Amino acid sequence: MTDLNSKVRHLAQRYFETSENAEKFIYNYQELKLNTEIPFPKRKSLHESVQNTINISSEKKRLYENILPEANSVLKNFINNIDIYRKKLLDFEEARVEQLHSSINQFVVFEKFVEMNNKYDVGNFSKLIDDFNLE
Repeated sequence: MTDLNSKVRHLAQRYFETSENAEKFIYNYQELKLNTEIPFPKRKSLHESVQNTINISSEKKRLYENILPEANSVLKNFINNIDIYRKKLLDFEEARVEQLHSSINQFVVFEKFVEMNNKYDVGNFSKLIDDFNLE
C-alpha cells in the first residue's frame, strides 16, 4: 500500500510539474512565435522545445491515469478492511462497556451488603453490651 501510494504521488507530482512547464512554454511560445526580431532558427528551436514538453506532459499524464485504477482499487479494499475492523472494535467496546456496567452494579450491591451487615453487627453489639451484666 505504501509503495503504491508513493508511486501514485510521485507520478502525480511529475505529471503536474510537467503540465505546469508545458503551460509556461506555451505561454512563452505564444508571445515569442510572432516576434519577428527573433531569428527563425531560434523560433523553430523554441517550437520544438514546446512540442517536446507537450509530448512529455502527455506521457506523464498517461502513466498517471494508468495507475489511478489500481490505486483506487487498493484504496477501496483498504476502506473496506478498515470498516470491518471498525465494526469489530465497536462490538468489543460495547461488550467492554457492558462488562464495566455489570461490575459497577456488583460493586454497589457488595457495598450495600457490607453497609447493612455493619449496621446489623453494630445493632447486635449494642444489644449485647446492654444485656451484659457485670454483677
